[in-house]
Amino acid sequence: MKISFESFGFKYGLPDDGRMIIDVRHLPNPYWDEALRPFTGLDEPVAAYIRESEITKEFLKNLTAMLDQYFEESLKNGTESICVGIGCTGGQHRSVFVTETLYKEYKGKYNCTVSHRELSRYKRN
Repeated sequence: MKISFESFGFKYGLPDDGRMIIDVRHLPNPYWDEALRPFTGLDEPVAAYIRESEITKEFLKNLTAMLDQYFEESLKNGTESICVGIGCTGGQHRSVFVTETLYKEYKGKYNCTVSHRELSRYKRN
């Protein structure tokens, strides 16, 4: 089974092929910290900011438990591919971090890919 993890920004619309959409707009937003704003979820200062929150820790624990069951059952049912879209407001910080985290969690168990639909909109530092 192939699993694609794709980050996106809700303000730019939903992914066309998203079988499952995860909304992470409730997680702490680095956008409101001016020192972090220009970076993305690929940058360690942003990742640390999001990762260290108790809300994020609890959310990721629950999300991976749900995805474990979903992927296992999908595999049993013969599903060939799943696209999981992870969205935040702009697709720059939170969704990118969570997408990378999920990719790292599942790439050893399944044939996984990762993409970040909006990152070309943001200047990398």
